[in-house]
Amino acid sequence: MLYFTFIKISNGKLTFLAFCLSLLCVLGYPLNSMMFGFEYLNIALLLICVIINMVSYYKNKEIDIKQSIIIFFLLNFGLFCSYYLFVPFMYSALFIYFCIEHYTSSKKFVSKRLIIILLITLIVPFILGFAYHLKPDLYSELKYTNVENMEEINRITTPVASVSGLVSEGYIYKNLYSNIILLLPLALYVLIRERKEFNFSLLMFIFLVGFLGLFFVGYYFGIVSQYYIGKIYFALWILLWYLNFKGLYYLYEKNIKIPYILLSIYMIIVIIFFLLFDLNKVKNTFRNLTNINVAEIYNINQLMVEANRDFYIPEIELLEYAKNNIDKNAKLEIIGSEQQILWAYPLLDRVTYYEEMEKVGHQDKLKYKYVNKEIIENADYVICFYRSVFYRDYDPEFFEGKDIIFENGYGKIIKNSIY
Repeated sequence: MLYFTFIKISNGKLTFLAFCLSLLCVLGYPLNSMMFGFEYLNIALLLICVIINMVSYYKNKEIDIKQSIIIFFLLNFGLFCSYYLFVPFMYSALFIYFCIEHYTSSKKFVSKRLIIILLITLIVPFILGFAYHLKPDLYSELKYTNVENMEEINRITTPVASVSGLVSEGYIYKNLYSNIILLLPLALYVLIRERKEFNFSLLMFIFLVGFLGLFFVGYYFGIVSQYYIGKIYFALWILLWYLNFKGLYYLYEKNIKIPYILLSIYMIIVIIFFLLFDLNKVKNTFRNLTNINVAEIYNINQLMVEANRDFYIPEIELLEYAKNNIDKNAKLEIIGSEQQILWAYPLLDRVTYYEEMEKVGHQDKLKYKYVNKEIIENADYVICFYRSVFYRDYDPEFFEGKDIIFENGYGKIIKNSIY
């Protein structure tokens, strides 16, 4: 979607630059969001791209006004349904933009036409979104405020979505400034150039940065967590790349060589930092908010791709050895990550089933397996994957005195003496 937005800005002139910038953008925070499993966040980012594009159609009257109003209604309601943390700055920017655009065209502050536009595109989506999402969460929070067990409150009231839940921490990539340093000069150039026009991108930047500033104040007073501050950076990343492409297009109109020179300089700097910061160093600074690596988001994504790989070739060798050398009737268990366990049994052409596990939910079966260690300890053979947290946390006494029938740098297969 971002690519087509860039193409529209340049009237089809800078297709190569549009492709390069779209790729650099997508390989950053959007890819990170996908690997973290934030599907809702990716949908919200996509809707932001569509809204930015739709504003251009609305401004140039390329779509009938009635159709534009309906599209804005669907986009804004979709944004509320996908991730309403972005609603304050997006709705505010659109509200001011519609008012300015109306005054510019009609020289009137208020009119029936403006009221209808604001009502259908912003107010109705907000009311529906509030009733469907925020109201149930707020009701749950108020209902259980007298519960003494705070853990029970957190379990019941879905703190991720509730207002007081903004203080809750979560697992997310966090970086204050290093990823956006190189994107700021061109973005500021565009904002200064368009300061008198009050384009939507300028308004969105003002409200987004202001909203981010409020979150930093909230963090200072302990009412907003770094987790939710980190979420705002995903939207900021999209906006900065949009502004950078606009900046390159403005420079292209002055000299066609300048955009390609600037892109080459950016690529060289990013590649140098990407190669200099090895993965182990990036892993150790995963939560270092003041890291100076301007390519850290790309390093983090590479690290996550490596870490999320279910099996490396040496681990496949362990499975191949077990499949070819262990009796099919022998009881075989696995100490590994959740994905490794789920994949290993089909790869080994084995099915493991426990009647006592039928009493627990699907998500708790693997946890049950490690809490009830008799399941592992009564196995005839056990495949251990060294990089698994379960293996590192397992009782080391269990492995003492066991025969190792196969081992490499990534794991081992042990044989219980009882077999």
